[in-house]
Amino acid sequence: MLAIVVILGFPLALLAPWCVRKLGPVGAPRLFVAYPLLVFVVAALTPLDPAQVQTSFAWAPRYGLRWSVLVDGWSLLFTLLISGIGALVVAYAGEYLRDHPQIGRFYLYLLGFMAAMLGVVLASNLLLLFVCWELTGLFSYLLIGFEHASEKARKSALQALLTTGVGGLALLVAAVLLYSVAGTWEISELLRRTEAWPSTSMELWIIGLLCFAAFTKSAQFPFHYWLPAAMAAPTPVSAYLHSATMVKAGVFLLARMTPLFQGSWVWHTTLLAVGGATMVAGALLAVGQRDLKLLLAYSTVSALGTLVFLLGVNDPAALAACVVFLAAHALYKGGLFFFAGAIDHATGERDVEKLGRLYTQLPFLGSVATVLALSMAGILPTFGFVAKELAYETVLHAGPWGIAAALVFASALQVAVAGFVVVRPLFATAPRAPSVHHAPGWEMCLGPAVLALASLIFGLAPFPALQEVLRGAATAIAANGVSLQWKLWHGLTPAFLLSLATLAFGAVAFALRRQVLAVTERARVVAGLGPAAMYEGAVAGLLKVAAWQTRKLQSGKLRSYQSLVLLVAVAAPVFAWSIVGSPDLPPLAARPPFVTEVVVLVTMLAGTAVAIVATSRLTAIAGLGVAGYGVGVLFLLFGAPDLAMTQFAIETLTVLLFVLVLYRLPRFETRSDPATRVRDALLASAVGLAIAGSMAVVLARPTPSVLAPFFLAESVPSAHGRNVVNVILVDFRSLDTLGEITVLGLAAMGVGALMAAWRKRP
Repeated sequence: MLAIVVILGFPLALLAPWCVRKLGPVGAPRLFVAYPLLVFVVAALTPLDPAQVQTSFAWAPRYGLRWSVLVDGWSLLFTLLISGIGALVVAYAGEYLRDHPQIGRFYLYLLGFMAAMLGVVLASNLLLLFVCWELTGLFSYLLIGFEHASEKARKSALQALLTTGVGGLALLVAAVLLYSVAGTWEISELLRRTEAWPSTSMELWIIGLLCFAAFTKSAQFPFHYWLPAAMAAPTPVSAYLHSATMVKAGVFLLARMTPLFQGSWVWHTTLLAVGGATMVAGALLAVGQRDLKLLLAYSTVSALGTLVFLLGVNDPAALAACVVFLAAHALYKGGLFFFAGAIDHATGERDVEKLGRLYTQLPFLGSVATVLALSMAGILPTFGFVAKELAYETVLHAGPWGIAAALVFASALQVAVAGFVVVRPLFATAPRAPSVHHAPGWEMCLGPAVLALASLIFGLAPFPALQEVLRGAATAIAANGVSLQWKLWHGLTPAFLLSLATLAFGAVAFALRRQVLAVTERARVVAGLGPAAMYEGAVAGLLKVAAWQTRKLQSGKLRSYQSLVLLVAVAAPVFAWSIVGSPDLPPLAARPPFVTEVVVLVTMLAGTAVAIVATSRLTAIAGLGVAGYGVGVLFLLFGAPDLAMTQFAIETLTVLLFVLVLYRLPRFETRSDPATRVRDALLASAVGLAIAGSMAVVLARPTPSVLAPFFLAESVPSAHGRNVVNVILVDFRSLDTLGEITVLGLAAMGVGALMAAWRKRP
């Protein structure tokens, strides 16, 4: 059922602009909400155990591409988050962009993006996963660059597309390698074949490519730069990207593939190192921001690093903690982005240093945001506290204190960021703080309210159904199974003491806001040398190389174009021979050549020599004509009169045309120096040898023709002709021949018109 429901999103997306025109910007979003709600209901009613594969149809069976859906706890958790939060985003966007003239186009992109993301998390086929993966990148490009009149939006969209697009290519190569190892495109089959890989080198290549694809998609260091830049998108897009969709696709992929590499220290070490670096770097970058959306964006980078970090701990309990943290983060981060968008919508300001005392004007929204900030900071009694406690318990049990210290440091900075996002705008005093001039409607308050309520209820009273969903997700990505249970209070455990230390350190960082901003201002010079600057340098370098290449290849000189084409004609067979091996040349003819054949060959060589050394154009054309007629004579000697007649006709026409054209050209001059002529002679000789060698190889390895027996058998009964070549041209391929004649006729008419115009020139 899910396979059918998900695919309905694509036609609905195509109909979105028409629906907006018919139903208006108010009625259309209420219709669009039905799609994610339908997906949510179907997913909620789908049994968790055992895992199922639903196949609707074979998309491209010849290439192994099938629309097959893998339904297990991991995919269902993401489906519930994508569809549930997606419904809130659709409703929120209806109010946020109500007056936008292109709201229909926005919903086309948003619904297409939603369907593509559902395809990613439900795909059982590796090729289908790649197709949907790339579709999310394409739709995110359109969403980030939605305000296409803005140069910043266009630049940010291109940055996201290029960064994640390179990772998509890595995913495709990894899928091909997985198929070559396991012999199947189905992820469900791969998960059942967790035996050792045939070779260590192949395993390392697959791990490297999968990690590269996931790290670019989920903004892991050093590819984290594109995610904050994506804040150029409208706020509903930012809320959706950061909470439940594209940036977590990489985490989804890593967790999905974890059972395959459970015994690989390279896999776990890579995830632990990159995730830890991203977790700490994202938190450090977040505390130095002033813009509400950038504060949340960099904190998302840190949270994504935490998820990858937990996947790399190599402990079933860490996988369970990763699942709970992912769900908690989706709830509070989506709600806080809704809050940031509502503040921007109401005041026209996002700088937290200029905002203040908004709680008195927006008490309901302020209360909701406070609950979400408590969950982000991991404070009782929210779901975020549960997630943080599970993560602390895992790292304390897993090993060295350095791992726990990194997690505590990043979490403490997240506490400070939560205070910057919510406490300062709502309760701090700011001189000349803007007032609310456009109060948000209920559609903009619904999303954060629902997510805040869920964050509070899931912490206070973890429903059995919720625990079952999260347990099913953890079991699906753990090779040996995992148990998942939590409660709000465990006593004075080491994890709880770490939580207290986290809050204390976070409070200090929040109180030292001015000093933190001063340090970050001085550190911007160092930040200018980071990955974002490297990306800009790489793009600029690529453009310079492209410009240089264009100048060299598109010089406007016919001699350069001819030389390039001839060099390729030489390089292609040489490259092929270097791969295949030395060519097998055919044996020399047993009989000696006839005198007539020798005379013709000598005459052809003489004509070629005359063309080379001639100081007159007409003499050169005469020499080439002798060589051309010699080829026709050879055709006659070897029993091909039709080819000889064609050669004679073409050669005669060519010589006449050349004479007519050259007659009107200026006097012949030798403009090339001796070195250039030597180079041209060597190039011409190389081309001749390459073509001769290629022909010899083809003759030595004849390929049986499939069509020749058919034409030989059907030439007389079907076309009443014994000359098979002529029959093919005028009967079997008559339309092709007619097209060629038509092209030649049109070209002749064009030449005639040009010559007539030239005669009439003043």
